[in-house]
Amino acid sequence: MKYLVLILCLLSALIKIHISNQQPLLNDWDERYHGVVASNISEDHLWLRPTLYQNPVLRTDVGVWSRSHVWMHKQPLPFWTIGSSIHFFGRSTFGVRLPSILMVSMAIFLTFLIGRSLFDEGSGFYAALLFSIHGLSNELSIGVEATDHIDVHFMFWIAVAAYLVTASKMRSRYLKCALIGVTIGLAVLVKWLPAYTILLAYIAFELRNGKFLNVLLETAIIAVCSVIVWLPWQIYAYTSFPEVYLATQAHNFQHITQYLEGHENGYLFFLDKSIYNYGEIWILSIGLLIYYATKSNPERYRFLLLWIIVPLIFFSFVATKMQGYVYFTAPAIFIASGVALKAIYDWKKWHRLPIGKLLFILGFVSPIVHFYESLHPREHDENLVARLQTLKNSDLDRTVIFNSPTPYNDMFFLNVVASYDYVPDQRTLDSLRSVYTVIVEEE
Repeated sequence: MKYLVLILCLLSALIKIHISNQQPLLNDWDERYHGVVASNISEDHLWLRPTLYQNPVLRTDVGVWSRSHVWMHKQPLPFWTIGSSIHFFGRSTFGVRLPSILMVSMAIFLTFLIGRSLFDEGSGFYAALLFSIHGLSNELSIGVEATDHIDVHFMFWIAVAAYLVTASKMRSRYLKCALIGVTIGLAVLVKWLPAYTILLAYIAFELRNGKFLNVLLETAIIAVCSVIVWLPWQIYAYTSFPEVYLATQAHNFQHITQYLEGHENGYLFFLDKSIYNYGEIWILSIGLLIYYATKSNPERYRFLLLWIIVPLIFFSFVATKMQGYVYFTAPAIFIASGVALKAIYDWKKWHRLPIGKLLFILGFVSPIVHFYESLHPREHDENLVARLQTLKNSDLDRTVIFNSPTPYNDMFFLNVVASYDYVPDQRTLDSLRSVYTVIVEEE
């Protein structure tokens, strides 16, 4: 069975590469920012100084994250990873997207291993199959949906932590706890404190033995090891760029209390999106988890429930909502769905009846429809592609572009000092022309 899952992982990666080839530009919201920051880190070897506008010829405002010089809108690990990919594969969309494509493929196999360990091989296989045809995973890994690579990287490290909790075989429990802590710490360096959801799930999972003091000690080891991983960056960032760091943290907190950037959605947003992204089988799977969590040997069901429900409830009460925020629960949802599909298939009262077979097939209908839709991502403007290609063949050394339709793609693909989507006042233009070649594009 595991070899079949490996084939699914390979096919999933190839499909994502194929879809990526249809998107030759960095996508809006948010891939264009992530690609530029990672490329600046890679090209200039500034691994501890992430920048968006590497050479800001105009005055910047630390309170405007989309115009900033030093860029701390996100934690650094994804940009170190993507920057390394760009270093080896060149400044291209392939270099930006490859880590996410590989991480989703590896997460599919991890999901199989977790499902097999918690339940059985069949449940793990169905989970991996659903993951391999997941439309949202396709869209996030190639950057066509907001939060894109950040949430893919976050999901991956959470999946690694969950694997260490449930499926890894180690003689030393303390070493296992240390590795779980390191993995959670890496997840924090991707997307901050929601990573500790997996620690809550760990506590529920390990309390099955009734040894409270042992679980308390192991939890402390996990927590300490995780803090050792993520705290040095926070100290460094605060001491090196205090104004930017504090402004970023304040902006992050505003997501909880305020509607930002038009992402105003109701309390049922994530529930609605989950049904769309994971299919109607998601409802049945949650019902089964809740039912079995009250029966004997409930820890494996509680592990999945906490992994899914805690983020769902928390982010449902956060003001600013985007569907990628809870993407790190995807492996747990697929495992729960795999358990539900396996239960339908194995239940003798249903299996031999047409309605039982119909229910089993219906579990795949919505995922397949969304998967098909993801194969045809939003169309890009061929004129913008042609514009970039024309400019790429020009000598743009010491050039600043104004009124650009794609300023971040300019900075990513072209050897320009900076590019902006607006035009400053004439006095500023005149002063810049004494230093740079200035291009002001027509409307």
